[in-house]
Amino acid sequence: MKSFLLIDIGASRIKYCSYSKESDMLSKVFSVDFPKSSNLDDHEIILNDVSEIFNEIIYNETKRENIDHIFICSQMHGFILKDRSDNFISNFISWKDERASIFSSKHSKSFIDLFKNLNENFQDISGIKPRVGLPVISIFAMENKKMIPPEIKVYNLPEFLIENLAGYCNGSHKTLSQSFGFHSIDSNKLSSEVLDTFNTDIKLNDSLDNIDIVSKMRINDSDISFLSPIGDLQSATYGILDNLKNNILINLGTGSQVISLKDNSKTKNPFLENRSFFEDYILDVKSHYPCGRAIEIYIKALNNFYDKNYWDEMSKLKVENILASKKVNLSIFKTAENFKEFNISILKNNTHKENIEILNGMIHSLVDQFGDAIGLMRKSKVVNNILLAGGVAHKLPFLKEVFNMRYNLNTEIIYIEDETILGMKKLIKTLKF
Repeated sequence: MKSFLLIDIGASRIKYCSYSKESDMLSKVFSVDFPKSSNLDDHEIILNDVSEIFNEIIYNETKRENIDHIFICSQMHGFILKDRSDNFISNFISWKDERASIFSSKHSKSFIDLFKNLNENFQDISGIKPRVGLPVISIFAMENKKMIPPEIKVYNLPEFLIENLAGYCNGSHKTLSQSFGFHSIDSNKLSSEVLDTFNTDIKLNDSLDNIDIVSKMRINDSDISFLSPIGDLQSATYGILDNLKNNILINLGTGSQVISLKDNSKTKNPFLENRSFFEDYILDVKSHYPCGRAIEIYIKALNNFYDKNYWDEMSKLKVENILASKKVNLSIFKTAENFKEFNISILKNNTHKENIEILNGMIHSLVDQFGDAIGLMRKSKVVNNILLAGGVAHKLPFLKEVFNMRYNLNTEIIYIEDETILGMKKLIKTLKF
């Protein structure tokens, strides 16, 4: 009997459970908090904090159950650096890192703008829009600030955790490794054009086309194999939907993404990103939309300034008032699409009516921000449905009606928990071992 330990390393939680391929049954899903950064400016997480949690999960679960394989999906766009002597240069730097937005006095530009000027074909090569928080651009900023040695090796979080425990890791599935920004989405090879941007000699593990065994070790008297780690966006998408052909999926979580299966043409739309998927499919994606993280900043501020629970007030909003309201800036983080500076003091000294109008404007902005991406996807193929997933959609069921009215498309909320776990389960069923 083949038994798998499934681990989802998210930005907020690490979830895990076991899966029996023979019985097709998942165990109860457990979760623990993902460690928080000690410095919110650089969003660098202490590696030992993560590895202690990861190792404890594996040792406890392999002692409790007969596990043959460990399968990991992970938050994307995070990285760890080592030098050529295998010494760590960094802890885990997450996708929230904003160092590339810093102005370089030497070049009279921010590092993100300097990178874009030097890599005009970057999105066509990688499929990813150049943005603050992307590993290739954060590393570019670190090189320009003389923070790294002449030779480095770049790891994603699962690669580090596997190697740290088992002694080696042969790479990741392309859905995760391509999120570094160094690879060609067409060939799944490192791009010489992107690497030529650097004076640093940069090494990475292999980017794998298929899910295979990347490491082995003996734990609690059992032989355990680690499978190629995969990206959480793709795992969740695979878990939610059997068929993306005529649907648009909008994930409303901490951040937000619009996702659609790419049509058969090889033409790339410069306004949409492309991400590798499974079974040789490609996803059209528009990502880094603000969502739950931004809403929480506003609500916490309002709750602090006023003697009201504005989470409760948000649940009472009326659809007609939302679409008639003045939109409110949600792009308050430098990693967000269409970033604009935000001064929290503008929320002070309001009447309750004015605060309700702010809530309406937040939801209006949330729904309206997807218009360009939805329009582009509808131009390339027939779209029958908008499907809403994620915690924000579950907490605010009136969003179904708001999207329906705004886009004149049938909209449904998908009430599926642990989408990434379900995605891994479905993928395991396609494997030959």
